[in-house]
Amino acid sequence: MVEITLRNVVGYLFGLAAILAGLVFALVSVGSGLVLIIAGVLALPVVRRGLDSRLDVSFSTAAVVGLVALLTVASMGMLVASVLDGSGQSGPTGPGSEVSNVSMTAQDASPPDSGQSLDVVWNARAQSAVDPDPNDMTGYSAEEGQKYLVVRMQLTNTGSSSIEMTPALFRVLGNGVEYEYQALFGSTSGELSGVTLRSGATYDGWVAFSIPDSTTSAELIVHQDAYYQTNTTVQFEKDATMPVNVST
Repeated sequence: MVEITLRNVVGYLFGLAAILAGLVFALVSVGSGLVLIIAGVLALPVVRRGLDSRLDVSFSTAAVVGLVALLTVASMGMLVASVLDGSGQSGPTGPGSEVSNVSMTAQDASPPDSGQSLDVVWNARAQSAVDPDPNDMTGYSAEEGQKYLVVRMQLTNTGSSSIEMTPALFRVLGNGVEYEYQALFGSTSGELSGVTLRSGATYDGWVAFSIPDSTTSAELIVHQDAYYQTNTTVQFEKDATMPVNVST
């Protein structure tokens, strides 16, 4: 029989919320996220009952509240310290800093039986890290031996029908290897997913690719399999004056 009490309800609500928050915090600081997840797990009544039966130790309400509060404060402190000193970043430098740049070109696509067409004005820049949403505390540093290649685009639908945009339409070819776009949590402003581009309309967006740090030249290409049984004509035009940096 499940006992429904205010203590149990509060325990489950806080525990689940802390676990979810811990998963998000872990993107910035693994230690902070792990500590908060532990606090959330301990707050769950079912976990405490399991510990009571296995360890023959009874946790009082005050003890649980004190322990969970201590872990939560510790997690917050670790998160703040990580943000301030950059220890949560996996790369050697901060968001948006310069790394060895990439000489970029783009290859137009004029497939037969094209069902849609785009004009794309673009510019590109290599970065050590990106911060898609400056309003949150989540930034992404490139993994060791990698760097982000950010491609800023102004896309115009030159066809007669609307296009459901997807970043999967674009890939980067470097040293004989094709790289798919890098999906980043929190990338809301300027992302290509979920955008319907009407005929004649223009949209400003960007796509990030994770590529080896040794890459010095690459080509922006069109991946025709991005749409089922629909080819896309794309005309590229580079604008070296277009701002590219996606970071704070």
